[in-house]
Amino acid sequence: MEYITFTFENETYWLELDEEKYALRQIILSEDGFAAISCRDDCLAEGMILTDEIDENILPIDNDEFEKIWNIYSFPYLNVWNEEKKKYPVGSQVKGFIKYFYPQGIIMEIDKIQGISDYDTCRKNSSPKNLYPGHKILGTVFGYDEKNMRLIISDSIAFE
Repeated sequence: MEYITFTFENETYWLELDEEKYALRQIILSEDGFAAISCRDDCLAEGMILTDEIDENILPIDNDEFEKIWNIYSFPYLNVWNEEKKKYPVGSQVKGFIKYFYPQGIIMEIDKIQGISDYDTCRKNSSPKNLYPGHKILGTVFGYDEKNMRLIISDSIAFE
């Protein structure tokens, strides 16, 4: 993993990047104090982050610094996450709506929380016309992504 921070147009960004330079988690803090966090908001960088091609404003940070910032801004959502996931034990069926697509998978809205489903599996089970934001999606809770506060969904199918 690689961790970076930089400021651009009055916003400060913190990113966790995988080995291929895709953002896994991200926080954006505006100068007025508003925070967008990728476990709740559609703010994850699209595509690879080529840190070698960006100017000297990018600063490497360590995992501890990133986790400290992540914990500060994700903390307000922790109680909702813990209460909502009790409704969805492993093996239970869930229905939600496609919110958006990340390199990690399909992000879906399920009540007050999010789920993540494997894109290729869902594509095989679904008609292409249903693989768009706003369409319903059905699947089975396989586990929990505690860092991102998401249900991990298997056997998903998108439909009208």
